Amino acid sequence: MPKRYILVLVIIAVVFFGGIALIVSILRGGNRNEQVAQTAASQTVKKNDLSSDGAQVQYTQIGSVVGEEDRRSIRITVTPSERKIEIIRGYNEEVISSKSIGNNVAAFQAFTIALESAGFTSINPEIKTDEKASCVTGVRYAYDVSYTSGDKQRSWSSSCGNLDGNFSGNRGLVATLFRDQIPDYNRTVSGVRL
Repeated sequence: MPKRYILVLVIIAVVFFGGIALIVSILRGGNRNEQVAQTAASQTVKKNDLSSDGAQVQYTQIGSVVGEEDRRSIRITVTPSERKIEIIRGYNEEVISSKSIGNNVAAFQAFTIALESAGFTSINPEIKTDEKASCVTGVRYAYDVSYTSGDKQRSWSSSCGNLDGNFSGNRGLVATLFRDQIPDYNRTVSGVRL
């Protein structure tokens, strides 16, 4: 009889420890799936990373609705290799003046990190107002990003008030950061009436 009890105890122990091993295995498998999901999410964030080598960021001040010959806009574009300012005439966006300055990856990364901290990619999805129909007598500001993945993002604000536009970052800081990318910015845009 003692051998039967020992055999029964061994079978119970094997089933018990086997069950525990199965539960641990299932739990670890779940963690692996979570890790794979987290890795995929991390790769998506990296895919749309402002500081990546091929991204392009742009800030445009768009003048009020006036006659074609008087309409002006100022566009600043920054990439890892170039900083460019353009003075634009009319609604067909004819570039009438342009200035390009070299850039490098380290400077671009520092700039885009500063933009990220200023909320450059922050959008309020609740705002559905048509950009072109808003603030027609004031200045509109467009914030554009082209990511290396091919994804693009555009947001906007205006001089007509905080509730106008879907951009929810720090407008003043973003404007200063872009303007500071262009040496002699004030001289370059002097005489431009938005």
